Amino acid sequence: MIAVELQVRAVVAAFNSGKHADALRLCRDALNDNPDDAVLNHLLAAGSFAVRDFVTALDCAEESLKARPGNTATLFLAGRAARALGRLDLAESYFAQLPVAFPEALAELARTLEQNSKRQQAAKAWQRAFEINPSSREAAARLGRLLWEAGDFENARERLEFAVKADAPHSAWFDLGLVRQDCGDLAGAVDAFKTALARKPDDPQAKFNLGSTLQQLGDMEGAIDAYRDAYALSPATLGMIANVLCSGRNGLLFLNRAELRSFLSS
Repeated sequence: MIAVELQVRAVVAAFNSGKHADALRLCRDALNDNPDDAVLNHLLAAGSFAVRDFVTALDCAEESLKARPGNTATLFLAGRAARALGRLDLAESYFAQLPVAFPEALAELARTLEQNSKRQQAAKAWQRAFEINPSSREAAARLGRLLWEAGDFENARERLEFAVKADAPHSAWFDLGLVRQDCGDLAGAVDAFKTALARKPDDPQAKFNLGSTLQQLGDMEGAIDAYRDAYALSPATLGMIANVLCSGRNGLLFLNRAELRSFLSS
């Protein structure tokens, strides 16, 4: 037992010194003598995850869990490794075993559910995460997006307005723009889309939505500029632009897609 403890300390010291290769080597050597040791398997899982060897990370985490089935840190690590490998149902099963009062576990569960296209369950998980940690901008932003998708625009807006009070990412501002647009706050939507584009200028969807909002406001010059930018970034936006221009307020008519394509390229 003393020998194992010394080996564990050596692995941790190497890892904390940034010597990941040495830490992994020491850990593998130690496991040759003690293949069932839960701590050594956890350490090899953590070290492997750090160098993006997710297969080894998951294998070793699962080996560690055989000896310590309810270990919080190892369950969390196993879930993250499984999610990184795209094994979403398995990741979900590990995150679901973690204590509800563990906010980051709830966040990982919510991310996994979203990635696994389980939107309603993800919304509930984000709601629980937000209740446990009301200062979480990510939980507020993701919950806001999912509420918007469900048609609950007012509650979505409340969450997203909170999410962008700090230095929020492009996605939160973009989602806030969508919600403001659906709530009829067109000027606010323009501001949100512009802020999103300041963070990610090459987003064709944000350019398109900025254009459609400006069109609703009657600013056709600004709308056309935004549509041209969107089309330049992604020709796939042509169909969306055609639909909005031909059917929206203050629109324009074109005889065919080729004519619109030429107009947007001019």
